[in-house]
Amino acid sequence: MTGNPPLCHGRQLLLDQACVEIYNADSSHSSKVYNVSSECFKIIFIRLGLLIITYCHLSSGLSIKFHDLTGSSSRQRSGDSSPLVPTPPVDIGKDSHRTASLDVFRGITVALMIFVNNGGGGYSIFHHSPWNGLTFADVVFPWFAWIMGVSLVLSIQSQLRNTISRPRVFVKILLRSLIIISLGIVLNSFKNNNIQRLRIPGILQRLGLAYLIVGTIEAFLMVPQNLITVLQGRAQLVSDVIYGWKQWIIMLCLVTLHTGLVLFVKIDGCPRGYLGPGGLDRNGTAFNCTGGVTGYLDRVIFGANHIYQNPTSRHVYHSTMPFDPEGRNAIFLYVGHIITHQTFPWSWSPIDHTTHSHALWMNLWSTVLWILIAVIMERCQVFITI
Repeated sequence: MTGNPPLCHGRQLLLDQACVEIYNADSSHSSKVYNVSSECFKIIFIRLGLLIITYCHLSSGLSIKFHDLTGSSSRQRSGDSSPLVPTPPVDIGKDSHRTASLDVFRGITVALMIFVNNGGGGYSIFHHSPWNGLTFADVVFPWFAWIMGVSLVLSIQSQLRNTISRPRVFVKILLRSLIIISLGIVLNSFKNNNIQRLRIPGILQRLGLAYLIVGTIEAFLMVPQNLITVLQGRAQLVSDVIYGWKQWIIMLCLVTLHTGLVLFVKIDGCPRGYLGPGGLDRNGTAFNCTGGVTGYLDRVIFGANHIYQNPTSRHVYHSTMPFDPEGRNAIFLYVGHIITHQTFPWSWSPIDHTTHSHALWMNLWSTVLWILIAVIMERCQVFITI
């Protein structure tokens, strides 16, 4: 860039210093800050572009071929009159067979998640319902749970088919579950790193725990594909039950236990089987019963200070009890959009809050930007998994 460095508070600053000055400037210098901010935006775009290019170059360097290491052709031996024979390249990378339909659905879910978490244009249909009801925001977590379950079964079946031992499969599931849970706790600490009030349960934590439970059951009880015979007639309709009857029994027992606890356990001061938001619900007769038994168990196990303090029901029912309602991967996009939330170029201010249009375009832009980043990473063969 040419020209003199920008002025801020009567002082010349370097570009990096200009970025810092934006956040420390007061309203009386708004015009000068605006001029400085344009330089900051250029820096951010340049660094973002350099980061993507660096990733592309690194990923291309990881695709090593055997012929790159030993030479692209076989050298003619002394006394051998045969022509040089090119050696075909052998890819040493791991061959991964993807399920296209599952990847498409995962991509749609990730895009919806990013759009919803960035504000959904300010429309209520893209916000979580206060308690009863269903919006687009409410389906993101169940969709991820379903995707995770399908992917888990396909992955374990593939490992067993490749003669990987069941204990080794379990160790992989255990390690991945611990990573997912730990990552969720780290993300919860972004806005509150006070360990006395750190939120322990959360979205990734619930997904990680479910992954551990279901994965452990399948790792030790799943019938390998090579031992499954094709059933004939109507038996095909219940083949999953026939070959997975042990898993069905375990899950039915878990569902029965959960239903019994929720509907029949009596909590002091709360109606039996109450599942509501507490507060003003039922004319205030269950004011401190937010979430019923599930909320009570969360508060007993984790402590009231370590669960979500501002559930959506509070704004409607004026309840005072903390409650963890969630559940909300492409893990990179999930973590990335949380880290960059309310940062430029994914978000900016000021915007006109008297209409939905400004917020809608900003949220759409942030979603599209993450999709473009995902496409570039895929083209560059950069994949970040856990």
